[in-house]
Amino acid sequence: MIRWLALLLLVLVATSAEAHPLAPASLQLTEGEGGTIAVTFKQPRIGPRGSRPTPRWPDACVPGPISSTSDEAEARVERLTLRCDALVGERFEVSGLGDLNALLILKRRDGSVDRALLDGTHPSFTVPPREPATRVVGDFLRLGLAHLFGGLDHLLFLLGLLLLAERRRQAIVALTSFTLGHSLTLAAATFGWLRLPPALAESAIALSLVVVAVALVHRRGARHSPLLALGFGLVHGLGFASGLVAAGLPSGRVPLALFGFNLGIELGQLACALAGWALMAWLRKSARLPSRARLQPLAGYAMGCLAAMWLWERATPLL
Repeated sequence: MIRWLALLLLVLVATSAEAHPLAPASLQLTEGEGGTIAVTFKQPRIGPRGSRPTPRWPDACVPGPISSTSDEAEARVERLTLRCDALVGERFEVSGLGDLNALLILKRRDGSVDRALLDGTHPSFTVPPREPATRVVGDFLRLGLAHLFGGLDHLLFLLGLLLLAERRRQAIVALTSFTLGHSLTLAAATFGWLRLPPALAESAIALSLVVVAVALVHRRGARHSPLLALGFGLVHGLGFASGLVAAGLPSGRVPLALFGFNLGIELGQLACALAGWALMAWLRKSARLPSRARLQPLAGYAMGCLAAMWLWERATPLL
């Protein structure tokens, strides 16, 4: 009984968590004529304790005064203009990040786009001569991993699929179906073939969790889990696409960016599945794993509470 009360307490604490992590800071640099760089710096209103993101300019760049400031729903936006003698080899930095991430996007005059994900350990970016293909794939692979592991709703859906499956082979088929579904809509949304309001897509993702939670509570749907995973994979792909598009797609290299981002998501999914199976195997071996008849409803109620809260938060603005 104590074990179950402790688990329920953990679930209640988790309900205070958001489906996605705190929004990162962003520093967008757009190269213009005559050595001018238009700067847009977004600083989230809510960040980790101790984080004070501040952009630092290279010695070759002279900043002008802040031309405008505006407040968005989740960030404060500042705009200004730099005058730079050179770009290649110069280092841009966002100091004071702490545990916060910052997305740096450099849009060059030739249409190419450089990007870097900065953090407290690596707060700077040195402008390369031109972004190589391997860097595009590597950067977007990291973004894919960060998006997956930062989205609690996506991870819970994967966990639900694993718990719903009665056999490992059934779980593998369900995960493969989920991969196929979200890969299709991720590509379609990235290339602009499919459009859906972000709020509607996020609400549908929360709804997918509600459906899986109900299936777990009633211990039904294992046989149809691959179809369930395929259908809702199409929905989750739209959520993944929003993270990819927000990162800024490189001109002429969209397929590379899409490949790297999707590869990061797939590697993250595989890591989650392997870790889940390893944990359940250890618990089963140590006789600490409850029977499936007890585990599925408990997980379903916990998941359903979180999913219902997210669905209400996301669907209310649509109404």
